[in-house]
Amino acid sequence: MKTGRHTSTSHSRNVKFKPRMRYDKRRRIYVCATCHREHKFLEVMKRHIQCHKGTLRPYRCEVCKRTFTRPQHLKVHRRTHSGEKPYSCPVCDKAFADPSSLKRHVRIHTGERPYACDMCTKRFNDSTSLTIHKHTHTKELSFSDHNTRQFIDADGESIIRYDANTRQYQCTVCSRQYLRLEMMRRHIRCHTGERPFTCDLCQRTFAQLHQLKDHKRTHSGEKPYPCATCGKTFSSSSALKRHVQTHSDKLSYCCHVCGRMFRLWCGLRRHMLVHSDYRAYCCSDCDKRFRSLSSLKIHMHSHTGERPYICAVCDFTFTAPSHLRQHTATHV
Repeated sequence: MKTGRHTSTSHSRNVKFKPRMRYDKRRRIYVCATCHREHKFLEVMKRHIQCHKGTLRPYRCEVCKRTFTRPQHLKVHRRTHSGEKPYSCPVCDKAFADPSSLKRHVRIHTGERPYACDMCTKRFNDSTSLTIHKHTHTKELSFSDHNTRQFIDADGESIIRYDANTRQYQCTVCSRQYLRLEMMRRHIRCHTGERPFTCDLCQRTFAQLHQLKDHKRTHSGEKPYPCATCGKTFSSSSALKRHVQTHSDKLSYCCHVCGRMFRLWCGLRRHMLVHSDYRAYCCSDCDKRFRSLSSLKIHMHSHTGERPYICAVCDFTFTAPSHLRQHTATHV
């Protein structure tokens, strides 16, 4: 009697697996029904759904036996074993194994964060970080699959992979590696946007405990890190490190767009926003957008009427430092 159901394992393997996708007409995007990954183009989605067909991963790494759907994916993966990194950042010379990782990295210098969360105001510089972050609104990330050494989110996407050859944990978003799982868990917060540590004085939140400890010194006034050159003290070792560079005449960081040189990496990072059309910071009063948070704060003075910048000669006040500089020139 036929039940309409295949009970034979060997026979079921011959049944053609048809991964499903749907088209979101409103957003004009294709969505994978298996893992909910989104792609704008149909051909890209067709390639993606092949990863859900277990029998259609014919390209196998001879070192770790991991399989891939496309030969170029295997080619890039092999570089994790060889250490080859042919793609270099034009700003800081950091090297990468594939061009997509380089593209994501360059956004750190430009400040571009094109992927916005529709549940909060956070933005990310790559789609994977956004996908992982969204789980923090709805579900917990799972780190429990110790048998396969795979650490997955609730949709089955791998977040952390354990490399048995190097005995290190690797982040599948940015390829960062750590020897200890706890260190990798802390690192993942930079992709999820999770900030579990809260200041009990001002309610500001932080991703890492040491960041909270450094921040609390801004309330206590404690500055235990002195500069050996000028004696100026700082509340954190990172702030001291940045300050020490100001005593050097060496301009180590170069803008690959206009060639301008900078003493500090953070100065170059702020400068790169000049070359980007991306404006992440929006005024809640008039919807005007700005490239940096500092520019937004200065703009807000035009709404609040606050004039915190004071001329040392005539005590005239201004809403922006640029206005003060222009005014000061009239006294010369």
